[in-house]
Amino acid sequence: MKVHYGFVGQITLFTGDIGNIDSGAVPAFLEQGATTSRSQSSLGKITSALNPRISK
Repeated sequence: MKVHYGFVGQITLFTGDIGNIDSGAVPAFLEQGATTSRSQSSLGKITSALNPRISK
């Protein structure tokens, strides 16, 4: 039996200083359908890097 833990319809909020984990965690959550959010200043950086994968 295949178990699937999807995040479609869920919002993921990364808080505090998560360091390098965001480079792997954010794409993983996006691939599972989550809506992600971070601090405004960091959001611009990650949005630019992941823009092709983020639906508006």
